[in-house]
This record gives sequence, C-alpha cells and structure tokens, in this order.
Amino acid sequence: MRNLYLVVATTFLLSACGGGSSGGSGGETPSLDTVSPIVTAPSSATFAAADASGTPASSDAIAAFLLEASATDDVDGAVTVTNNAPDIFPLGDRTVIFSASDAAGNPGTASAVVTVTDQTAPTLAVPADASFVAIASTGIAASDAALVDFLAQATATDNVDTAITVSNDAPATFLIGDTPVEFTAVDAAGNSVSASVVVTVTGASQAGSTEKGPLFNATVFFDYDGDKELDSNEPSTLTDIDGKYVLVETSDAPATYSVVVQMNDDTIDSISGESYANSGVKLESVKGSSVITPMTTLYSFAVSDLAEGEELGVEAFAVALGLPAGLNINTYSAFAKDEAGAYVDVAVASQVEAVAQSLMTTLEVISESIISISQTALQSDTGVSQAQAAALAMRSLTNVIVATVAKNTEAGAVADAVDFTNVDDIAEVNAAVLEGLSSGEAGSLGALLQAAAVVNGVTVDTAAAQ
Repeated sequence: MRNLYLVVATTFLLSACGGGSSGGSGGETPSLDTVSPIVTAPSSATFAAADASGTPASSDAIAAFLLEASATDDVDGAVTVTNNAPDIFPLGDRTVIFSASDAAGNPGTASAVVTVTDQTAPTLAVPADASFVAIASTGIAASDAALVDFLAQATATDNVDTAITVSNDAPATFLIGDTPVEFTAVDAAGNSVSASVVVTVTGASQAGSTEKGPLFNATVFFDYDGDKELDSNEPSTLTDIDGKYVLVETSDAPATYSVVVQMNDDTIDSISGESYANSGVKLESVKGSSVITPMTTLYSFAVSDLAEGEELGVEAFAVALGLPAGLNINTYSAFAKDEAGAYVDVAVASQVEAVAQSLMTTLEVISESIISISQTALQSDTGVSQAQAAALAMRSLTNVIVATVAKNTEAGAVADAVDFTNVDDIAEVNAAVLEGLSSGEAGSLGALLQAAAVVNGVTVDTAAAQ
C-alpha cells in the first residue's frame, strides 16, 4: 500500500512539472527571447537648407529619408522604428539614432548622419538695359554719377545669408556703342548667380541750324579729319525746311573738329528760294556752335589758323564783321522764333542776315575772280575748281577780318568793321588773294595753280595773272 502511494505521488508530481515521457503532449519547456531586432538606418545624406535656421524634419526630402529606416526581429518579424530627429535640422552635421524594440523588450539601434548645407544660389535682381549720352567721344567713365547709380541698382537676397554683395565686370570707361555688363552675386557657401544687361552709350547730340537764310537740303557733317570732305566714318544728315539738323558724335570723334555744311544740287534758301547748287561754297562752324553761317565759317577758318596758346574772341570777330557788340555769332540765330511763332529781335536779326547775304555775294564775286585769274595764269579755259576757289575766297576774307580784329585791339583804336558792300574793302580781299599768287604754301593760289598746271601739262604765267 505504501509503495502504491509513492508511485501515485511521484506520477502526480512529474505530471504537474511537465516531466515524464518526451512523447507526452505539452511536455516541452519554452525558450526565452533575448535577441535584439536588427535596425537598418538609411545611408548618411546631405540636404539643402531651407533658410538660415536649417531644414525642417517635415520637409519632403528629410521625411522620406527618415522613413527609409527599418527593423526586423527573429521572433516578432518587422518592428516599428523610431528616431531622435529634431524638428529642424540646423546647418551642419546631425547624427540621427534610429531605435526599435521587440515584444520581449530587446532594443536595437542604428545611426545616420544628416548634413544640411546651403545649396541655393542667391536671387539676383538687375536693372533693365539702359542708354546714356557721352559728352565726349571717349565715352563715359564708370565713375560718372548716372552710371554709379545704375550699377548700384543690382541687388541680391539669399535664403541663408542676410547680406549679399553684388559685383560686376563694368569697364573703367564705357565707350560709345553697346557694352554688356555681367552682375554676379555669391553667398558664403560659394553658390553664385549671374545676369547680364546691356549699357548703350551714344555720342553727344549736337543740334543746330544752317542759315543763309535757312538752308534746305544741305548736307551737314562732322569733319573729324579737317579735310572739308564727307568721309565714311563722319556722321552726316540733311537739313530740314527750317535749316535745322541733329547729329550725334561717334567714337571716332577727336577732341575738336568743325561742323561742315555742303551744298547739294537741290540746296536752297527756303525763304528766298535762291539756289546754291554748284556754288562750291561750304560753310562751317567750330564744334559746339548752334548755328552755321557765313560768319561762323570765317571764324572757324580763323581759329584753325591760330598758333598754340593764341585766342580769338568770337565777339571781337563779330564787331569786325560789322555786327552789334556782344553778339556771339556761334550761337545767335537770325531765324529764332518765340512760342507764338514770331521772329525774335527782328532789328538785330535783319542786320545779321544782311551781313550773311553780303558775305555770300562777296564770296561768289571773289570766287569768280579767282577762277578767272587761274584761267589766265594757266592760259586755259580750265582753272581751279569752283570748290577750290570758294575755299580760297573764304580764306582771304578771313585774313582781312582777322587783320581788322588786330587793329581794333590796338591802343586808342576806334572799332572798325569790314564793309562787304564797299568796293575798297572787296579790293582789299582781292589783294589778299593775289598775295598768294607766287606762294607755294598749301591752299594758296600759287600752290593751287602749280597743282593744276601739272595736271594740265602747262606752265603758270604769274605775270599774266597779275
């Protein structure tokens, strides 16, 4: 009985403890889960800063990056991954820890470095293309106030840096024509942006009028090389019905030059209708004059003959022409009108136009005399050209006027003027022409005759001409 009790008790205890035969149902002892999940972090990555504070973790790029992390467990399979990412990733490097735990509480981690850098170029705003007018043929210096203001209009902003400097490749001097200017902005990270504009520089505009009276359909040009001939690089235009013109300097312009009026086949005095076709007459003025007349032509000739350091007052020259004291022949227009369309200062204007007319008449008379003298000297029907005769006549008239100016400046002298309606004064001009008959100086009658004699194969008979 006792043995039976021990057997029963032993069997009961083994059954309660899961012992006994290995073939019995529920007899295995369960193992404990001690293995951590395997956490896989994304590769370290670099992202663009949104602003100076960095980039939010909620940005599409970073949010996608954080979701790339995963974890698996040998017991639980896929498990949830968390991270310690900040709300905003500042500029620079930040290590993110990715964590996961299984149901048994076993933890696993992995890390990745998030780098935030300034990758965005500044935003550059530049001014629109612009035009400027040069006061000299050399162009405009970049230090000119208008250009300084223009270049300063370029600005830049950046998503990270608060202050961005804009540079440009503007030349020290903007020449006449088009010059591209490139503006560049660079932030502290080296991101750059550029944009270009075109700066157009035009020459100084000179407006004026040609008067004897108003000359219509005459060619006006800037005589850069002083040869009195229109060359391909010299700006030119035709005068309108009021004798007016506008010309713009080019980069070829020298510091000083004359403005020349050339008569064409259809050039006329638009008031009187008088034609100047084939007259050979060319009028001119010094640079900066607002009118071109026979008087300004004489003055221009006189100025061109001055030695270095010499001066010739335009008002003193006007007095020697018989014009009112104080009159500036380079700016006075005899055909100026007021707002109502009436002529201004009719008395003075009439006097100026009368002198202009007498000058033109004298020029024609002297020119014809020169042609006649040349034909006699060359013993030919062909003498010097009409243009050569007109230029020589103008030069002779100029010399007489300059001599009169000189006499007027002498101590105690009474102001004198050349009267182009006076036979004696015209004879004085003729005498000035004949003085050059034996001269070989360029532009003199003697030099012109010698040149013509070579062309025609004849000799010059100076005695016959005198």
